[in-house]
Amino acid sequence: MVTLFNEDLDPRSKIPIRNVWHMLLYAWEQAEYRDLGRFDTESSPNLLGLLAQVLIESTEMLLKQQMKREYRKNIASVNGIRGRIRFADSIRYIANKQNKTICEFNELNIDTQNNRIIRSTLNRLSKGDRLWSNRHLDEEKLRTKIRSLVRAMEGVEVVQLTNALFWSTPITRYNRSYRLPLQICSLIYQLRMPQEDSGDASLMELIRNEKGLPKLFEQFVRNFYRYRIGDEYEVSSEILTWPQTDSDLVPQMITDISIKSKRDPKKILIIDTKFHQSTLTEHFTTQRIKSDNLYQIYAYLRTQEHKGPAYKEAKGILLYPTVDYEVYECIHMQGHEIKVVTLNLSEPWEQIESRLLELI
Repeated sequence: MVTLFNEDLDPRSKIPIRNVWHMLLYAWEQAEYRDLGRFDTESSPNLLGLLAQVLIESTEMLLKQQMKREYRKNIASVNGIRGRIRFADSIRYIANKQNKTICEFNELNIDTQNNRIIRSTLNRLSKGDRLWSNRHLDEEKLRTKIRSLVRAMEGVEVVQLTNALFWSTPITRYNRSYRLPLQICSLIYQLRMPQEDSGDASLMELIRNEKGLPKLFEQFVRNFYRYRIGDEYEVSSEILTWPQTDSDLVPQMITDISIKSKRDPKKILIIDTKFHQSTLTEHFTTQRIKSDNLYQIYAYLRTQEHKGPAYKEAKGILLYPTVDYEVYECIHMQGHEIKVVTLNLSEPWEQIESRLLELI
């Protein structure tokens, strides 16, 4: 049986941190940072250490550029008048004929929600019982950098991090420089900073979390193709409709990745990323493609044939990540080509990119 993570194998030693970093960058739509020269990913002992290092460097860049400020309501005693006077609160100053009033006014302030998330994450990292390696010297350097950044962000409130806080933090053109550090903060929060004494527990949690690496893998593959072949192909996740039905009970069909050529002759490819303990299933001594996976891609292809010739010849790929064995099977059925392929995440990153480009 072809497995992604065999119980006898340690996935932490099979997926290089460098590869996880590249996957994260594509999934986050931050492919411009894929040049590893900017960040010390090669020497990072594990995923959490890598995230901490990149958060440090991206925060340092924000500080050099001056962190974004926002107008915030402030109520304070001032000499004279500023903004709107709060007369009830100012009576004691007026009665004593002092040149002071209590005023309500808007003031540019560094204490924004984005900055709170970053400082709170750094503060949490600085107080962990263990950081990310057994190399005491490297760990202490990292901890010293984090503490200095927490001090440099004085004036920004340290808050309790919650899912709601991350969800309510939009990234706009105005604050796009915050996209990378905030995504890193979000992932560190999701990993809950495990404190196990041995191994890269954070990477293990990301791998095993059904909302972690499986979703990351899908987003990485889709954005990789969008970034690399977007000039010639339209790459998207697509909602497909069932032909000739008016029932509200039929399930919705949403592709992981639909790739369509922008020029004639039109070509269509649908990729469905899968994430299972095993790529194939075993019936007695015979290995088979997982039936529900094959039925799904088959339905995606056959139900769209009424849209025209390009759809009648559309191709499909079932793409599985692996760290060990490989599968490459090509099936032809009723005018459609369906490939069942594995992508070995333990290979050098350059080979992973070449493999993905070869598939299409």
